[in-house]
Amino acid sequence: MAGSGQSPATMGDSPDLDALIDRWRGPLVGLLRAWGAQDPIDVAADVFAEAWLGRARFTGRWEHGADVGPWLRGIAWNLTAAAARRRGRPAPVREDTPTTTAGPAEAIAAGDERAVIRAAIDALPADQRAAVWMHYLEGTPTAEIADLLGVPRSTVHGRLERARRALAGALGALVQLPTQGRTR
Repeated sequence: MAGSGQSPATMGDSPDLDALIDRWRGPLVGLLRAWGAQDPIDVAADVFAEAWLGRARFTGRWEHGADVGPWLRGIAWNLTAAAARRRGRPAPVREDTPTTTAGPAEAIAAGDERAVIRAAIDALPADQRAAVWMHYLEGTPTAEIADLLGVPRSTVHGRLERARRALAGALGALVQLPTQGRTR
């Protein structure tokens, strides 16, 4: 493709499927986990298959994450909600829906540290939970999270900051969070 003038993620009017998957797999898996998808890795594969089959309907620019991210997110939501309906369960909670859950108290009583951390993450508001899953657990850069969710980067940074504060409060002494710029 050298000298063709096309970005590595595009081939004419269609995306390079491998490049599309490489860029968006982590963020999608994190988002699907935050939504409570049954098997987020399989659902992400289905999202890419649907995106590839429906690429003629895509009206954005393949090289712009701000166009591709929300489109993939919509496909992911439709597949996740359809799977929940087939199982006779309510649709998962999107990251833009306020939620409240019990929190990590039960896991603390059971003495399971991983379960405590998972329960604390699950107890976060949906928008913060999605940002935590994508950034900290899937390693997605904040710019890609912003593109996928269709929000400014500053919004993603704010969600992560609020999530860190909430997790520090919820987890207390269980986890020693590093202080910014200080060592003791």
